[in-house]
Amino acid sequence: MRASSAHRFLILAVSVAACSGTVDGSSPGPREASEEADAEAAPDEGAPADEADPCAAPCGEAEADPPASLPDEGAGDEEPAVEAPEGPETAESEDNDTVATADLLGPVPSSIDAVLGERDTDFFELQVNAAASVNIETGPIADGGDLVDTVVEVFDNQGIATSLGSDDDGADIPLFSRLTVELPEAGAYTIKVTGYSDSTTGGYALSISARQ
Repeated sequence: MRASSAHRFLILAVSVAACSGTVDGSSPGPREASEEADAEAAPDEGAPADEADPCAAPCGEAEADPPASLPDEGAGDEEPAVEAPEGPETAESEDNDTVATADLLGPVPSSIDAVLGERDTDFFELQVNAAASVNIETGPIADGGDLVDTVVEVFDNQGIATSLGSDDDGADIPLFSRLTVELPEAGAYTIKVTGYSDSTTGGYALSISARQ
C-alpha cells in the first residue's frame, strides 16, 4: 500500500509542475511564453528615439557637387586705355604763335588750314629724314574766303637762328606766298607765316610739296 501511494503522489506532483510552468529548468508554460512575447513586442518607453538617417541621399550615392561658378564674361575684357600718339595737324591750333608751340606738319606732301588774326604769327614745324628740296606755298582755304596777303619765312633746324628764305607775293594767286628752299640735312625746320601788315586777317592753306 505504501509503495502504491508514493507512486500516485509522484505522478500528481509531475502533473502539477507541468501545469504551473517549469520543472527543473524546462521551457516556460503557455502563460509565461505569452507574457514574454507581449513584453518583447511593447516598446521600451525609456529608450531614445531613433536617430535621423545620416544619409540625406540614398546610401551609396554621392551628393552632386555644386555647379562651378562661371567666369564673369565682362571680366578681363577691358584693356587699359592707350593714348594715341600725337600726329600731324590738319588744322591750325591757335597756340602756335611761338617756335616751342609750333604745329607739326605731316610728311611731304602735306597741307594745313590756318587763320591769321590781327598782329598774329603762326609757326609750323616740318620734319625731314634727309636733305630735301621743297616748295612752300600759301593759298586760299578749301571753302573759299577773302584773299590774304601772307609773308612766309623758313628757318634752319636750329630754331630761327638762320633764315633759309622768305617770300611775300610769289604765288600764282595774288597776295599769297610761294618759295622753294633747300633743306641741307635731316631735322626739324621752322616755317613762319605772318600777315603783310598787322591788320591783315583771314584764312589760308599752307602746303608743302617736293620740288620737281
